[in-house]
Amino acid sequence: MTFALPLCDTLTMISLRVPEQHGWILQSKLILQSEHLIKLCDFQTHSSQSNFKCFVSAIRAGGGGDTAEDIMGALKATFTKLSWRIDCCKVNTFNSRFCLKSTCTQVMIHIADAPCHGSLYHNDSSDNYLTGDPAGISHDSMMAEVVRLDLQYWFGYINKAYTDKMISVFNESLCRQSDQRLLIRQFDAVQPAEVSEAVHR
Repeated sequence: MTFALPLCDTLTMISLRVPEQHGWILQSKLILQSEHLIKLCDFQTHSSQSNFKCFVSAIRAGGGGDTAEDIMGALKATFTKLSWRIDCCKVNTFNSRFCLKSTCTQVMIHIADAPCHGSLYHNDSSDNYLTGDPAGISHDSMMAEVVRLDLQYWFGYINKAYTDKMISVFNESLCRQSDQRLLIRQFDAVQPAEVSEAVHR
């Protein structure tokens, strides 16, 4: 994962420009149906950048028996194990489904070089779980969390052709559940400077 440290440097530059907090979820290969290998670095203030960089520098890309990844497990961990600020979202009393006024901006930057498990998200027959996530996690439930937390969702692709179908499915669900208010935006993760430009647009 040769882009990890340049990307971390870019995120560090972002945190110097605004008083952001950042967390990190590292998803490894799904080895067994019951084993989701996920490492967590919860939100840190910008004064803890060295801790964050140490965490990212330890990332090593590994192989596996198929191309698809445990993205649903990583998304679930992102929404349930990171300390998102619920107070960032002030819910309209007439429609509790949507956050119409926020006191801050929460951004999720998702970087992947492969789609999640399930033939709905790709055309690769080598997937060991063609019927979908073995834990039964659905993309609809994960996009519902994006809406609940009122997140700006940025997806960094490494090989766009591998992940386009997945992002298209995710986007359809996210747009539908947010009444067309939220959309996944994409950038080239191999060009880390694009992250800073994307988040500050």
